[in-house]
Amino acid sequence: MDEESNQKLVLKEFLKEKGYNATQITKKISKYEDAGILEDEAEDALEALKDIKENKKRELLDY
Repeated sequence: MDEESNQKLVLKEFLKEKGYNATQITKKISKYEDAGILEDEAEDALEALKDIKENKKRELLDY
């Protein structure tokens, strides 16, 4: 997660999962950059995405 481009990709994916639209995602990422917390937010988002993906797998297997 050292590269800024990867951090942004993870955040975009996470925010899409949370229902944000493209404009909202862009604004949030810009705010994270301006505040100097992009990497921290991306790390949190990565962990959350892992949980989301795992839950989706379980749901599919339950059918």
